[in-house]
Amino acid sequence: MRPLGRLTRLVRGSAGFSRLAALGGALLPLLVIGPVCYLTFVHRAVEQDDALIYLRYVRNFLADKGLVYNEGSFYNGLTSPLHTYLLIVVSSLVRDLQRASTLLSGAFLGLAALTFSQVFRRQVGVPFVLFSALLMVCSRYFYATFGMETTVFIFLIGTCLYLFERNRTRELGIACALLVLTRPEGVFLLVAMAIEHHRQGRPLPRLGEFVPPALIIAANCLFNLVYYGAVLPGTSAAKIYFGMSGYWGEWPTAFLRVGYHFTWYFLSSHFLFFIELFLAVVGMISLRSKSLNVVTISFLALYTAFYVLLNIPNHPWYYGPYYAIGFFWAGAGAQWLWGRLSGVSIRSLRVAGATVGVLLLALVLGRNFEITRRMNAWNDRHVPYHDIGLWIRDNTPRDASLAAVEIGTLGWFSERPIIDILGLVSPLNARFVADREMGRWLQHYTPDYVLAHDPPWQLETGICDAAANGYLVEHPTFTYPGYRLFVRGDLVGR
Repeated sequence: MRPLGRLTRLVRGSAGFSRLAALGGALLPLLVIGPVCYLTFVHRAVEQDDALIYLRYVRNFLADKGLVYNEGSFYNGLTSPLHTYLLIVVSSLVRDLQRASTLLSGAFLGLAALTFSQVFRRQVGVPFVLFSALLMVCSRYFYATFGMETTVFIFLIGTCLYLFERNRTRELGIACALLVLTRPEGVFLLVAMAIEHHRQGRPLPRLGEFVPPALIIAANCLFNLVYYGAVLPGTSAAKIYFGMSGYWGEWPTAFLRVGYHFTWYFLSSHFLFFIELFLAVVGMISLRSKSLNVVTISFLALYTAFYVLLNIPNHPWYYGPYYAIGFFWAGAGAQWLWGRLSGVSIRSLRVAGATVGVLLLALVLGRNFEITRRMNAWNDRHVPYHDIGLWIRDNTPRDASLAAVEIGTLGWFSERPIIDILGLVSPLNARFVADREMGRWLQHYTPDYVLAHDPPWQLETGICDAAANGYLVEHPTFTYPGYRLFVRGDLVGR
């Protein structure tokens, strides 16, 4: 039998494919775990600025100071409750909190890849599912989000899809509750599955199956209300306020500004970007109206509409669902193209096409792996904030407060009370951002020190005004290029 014909028959579902599928299914976890473990180790020093906000909450909690960002201030800036609880568990076992955060993200990236593999195996052959899973764990994107809730969110999306496809409604309800506790936007997957549930004419779940998820959500809401005084975290409103401000892009363009992905995650490689995009589009079309496709497309449409219509900023970790689903669409696209290739009557063309196809897929994986391995050295930490935070820790009083527009790395390393000008962990300020009143926060907070960029960002105009009228004075011994540190005028000389 001709080699290409043999492999084509396997992919199309012959008896031999059952043996290949069994072997591939057994080896798939091992083939995925290797790259995940290595690349997670490579990224062990990642310092995602917003992730360090989570970690400071956890550090304070483990130090018996409460689940708070600033000691004594019970303001809920935790967008993802479940991610926070998981961080607490892992951090209590691993002494280094930053390593614990990386370990958690890496573990859930591996689990997410394996879960999505199980979801798509009903539609896509094992060799192409393996390609998708490896593409997912070799892609730079997910490692750049380490420390955030992204990989937990993606794992739970995959889990919900897996349970929905198998009509396991009791477990699905619990998974959906956990998904919403990871990120509230998970509710759009619930809506997409509910629509498909109705379209298929499935019976409604029994009333008792709603009880466990309802209790999970209610328990978290009750905790928030009792502990923080509000059911929802302040960050839920903050990102909506950011969209209203227009600082990240005029409506409705903020979320659509994704050009940086091409540079950050594809290293400006047109080859990688267009090959992966082409395969994903072909795969999505090839799956047509299959249930899985209907749910995923509906989910992404609702998810996109939410972010675009509210003009929410284009933070990298919001794009996880597009990458995860897109990578597995790419596997489906590769399978569809392979099937078309098998229909070519000229043997030499089939062999040449198969050879080129296999080499291209291998090159895509290898190039992604190399970019991810190399990019860590460039993007694993915000070096200026890291060093500035340490400088502030060593050169200011322990009780001195610091205000800034980006607080994660600064707050982690400075170990000082932080005033967040944008309002993620400081009440009121997010509303001022929405109203574009960037100096109003100074009417409610009296920082001892204020860090600004040089030249100042648009979000820092209030700092410039305060410096112009003498309320803030530039620190004489702070000399980091691109930044200016101000001290409150009445503290000068003390």
